[in-house]
Amino acid sequence: MENCPNYQENLAACPCTSETCERKGYCCLCIRNHRANGNHVFCMRPEALEKSKVLPA
Repeated sequence: MENCPNYQENLAACPCTSETCERKGYCCLCIRNHRANGNHVFCMRPEALEKSKVLPA
């Protein structure tokens, strides 16, 4: 997997429920994968953003 300086921070804030995903914590790889497959990235859904504290409450 790629060397990511933000991996630990990304992993701690990641709302994805898939514990076996090899891209968990590697946001750029996750987004790239979902876009290539025409899927919506879970962390960009409004309910996930609220839970991850990415958006102000």
